[in-house]
Amino acid sequence: MHDKIGVLKYFLKPQHYDIYPLKWSEIFGNKKKIYVEIGFGSGEYMAALAKNNPDINFVGFETSLTALYKAQVKFYKNNIKNARVIQGDARLLIRELFPSNSISKLIVNFPCPWPKQRHKERRIFIESFINTLADVLKKGGTIELATDVDWYAQEVYNNFKDSKFFEAEEIIENFERPIKTKYELKWDKEGRNKYLFIAKK
Repeated sequence: MHDKIGVLKYFLKPQHYDIYPLKWSEIFGNKKKIYVEIGFGSGEYMAALAKNNPDINFVGFETSLTALYKAQVKFYKNNIKNARVIQGDARLLIRELFPSNSISKLIVNFPCPWPKQRHKERRIFIESFINTLADVLKKGGTIELATDVDWYAQEVYNNFKDSKFFEAEEIIENFERPIKTKYELKWDKEGRNKYLFIAKK
């Protein structure tokens, strides 16, 4: 069993604040650099990253309440102090909650690529959101996307390459990282291809 109140201490509700963007140094009690993960699922990647990097503050966005709770349980069991989670659409909230030049890294692991043409605007790295990231990321800050969909990796690469604010690096196929999501581990066993894209502001 775990302490439910202790678990929920990671859950940040923007509507409880009067001033935006939020003062992250007050929320975390320090001025350490900030990493943001969008769509963190059950939180295993973010929990491991936060535990291994206590000198970095982590903010996660997720729409599923079940996923939010599971992630917070992982944080609590690992005694993580440098993480907060928010429920909602990051594409809308990031511009409101973060000052300009405040995020050091943004991570998106295996998002839904929304393959149908009529759903194209639901894909995360469209022009409007790329422009938002150009504002909130620090100079030299990075975007990191992991996906198992080749055409989607290429589309994101092209979108960032077309942006005057970012330097798009070549896509890395079948990459290796020290921390893997549960789906990544499964797909590695299946021999499925995966792609890593990085862009720098």
